[in-house]
Amino acid sequence: MLDPDIQIFESLDSTQLYAKAHLLEFDEDKLTVIWAHHQSQGMGRKERKWVSKKGNLFFTFCFFTDEDFTYQSCIFVLALSVVKVLKKHHIDTQLKWPNDLLVSRKKMGGILADFCVKQEKRAFLIGLGLNVNLKDVSLIDKEATSLFLQTHKTFNEEHLGLEIIAQFQKDLVDFFANGFDPFYEDLLVCMVHKPKDRLVIEVDHKKIEAHFHTITKKGYLEVKQNHQLLTFSDASIHEF
Repeated sequence: MLDPDIQIFESLDSTQLYAKAHLLEFDEDKLTVIWAHHQSQGMGRKERKWVSKKGNLFFTFCFFTDEDFTYQSCIFVLALSVVKVLKKHHIDTQLKWPNDLLVSRKKMGGILADFCVKQEKRAFLIGLGLNVNLKDVSLIDKEATSLFLQTHKTFNEEHLGLEIIAQFQKDLVDFFANGFDPFYEDLLVCMVHKPKDRLVIEVDHKKIEAHFHTITKKGYLEVKQNHQLLTFSDASIHEF
């Protein structure tokens, strides 16, 4: 079940756009992986540009399901797969809600989720960008890092990519069978946010201040403001 079908490209405009355009060609019983060594129009969340140079990892994972999974639960299953793989390389990774992978509180990667329906086929498209051998982060608009900058070692990105694919395939089978419960405690441990941390959150173009409370089992952000609990499925955290 969900055996990987890995399709590798030297360059694409965007793995996410390619997957959307070719969705009907994918095997519904497999985990299709669109892998590009370079992207000319790499996409981040909220249509932000993702710097996509060679030597790093750019994937879109596609799987078909009738299950009512949330975007956030799918994002975090993949994020935890990456955390497990990097831990084997002695790199401690934290997660920033809703979709960032951090090392030393600097952004090293991000995950983008889309849901598509074409001719009654329902599919999740989960994109991953991971800074592996990136040496110059000056083009990135946020404080960023890479595996190279953290370890001063050059990584074989293809070997690392195959490790991530294998781990995600394993975790996805577990997710299909048992839901998000097996991943939930690990998620809370990996979150950079801790109870009572002050956050500045942007939602619907407005910023609010609140204190972190938890992440729900759907992957949503739960904060406390003036003794009231607020839950967000889609927002951005600007300060933490």
